Amino acid sequence: ARGMDIISSWRKNKKLILCVGLSDNVAWVAYSTSTLFLPIGLAVGMTESYIALAAILGMLFNKEKLALHQKFGLLLSVCAVVVLALTSNAA
Repeated sequence: ARGMDIISSWRKNKKLILCVGLSDNVAWVAYSTSTLFLPIGLAVGMTESYIALAAILGMLFNKEKLALHQKFGLLLSVCAVVVLALTSNAA
């Protein structure tokens, strides 16, 4: 029964599953490439602040409301990436 549910879900959501799989692989390739061309601290700092991007996208597309401490965290995250980029020795 469980196997049939998986097959049924695959048939219903084939495009979504393939798009998610493709975008995940593109993200890993982009991350790997960034570690080759950027200082590792900057590459990791930028990629680990993905939650800030999720919050921004949520505000833009889903009209989500953020609490004050969430806005502060978002601002702090964006500022940290900017400071890392400005202070790194990337050419």
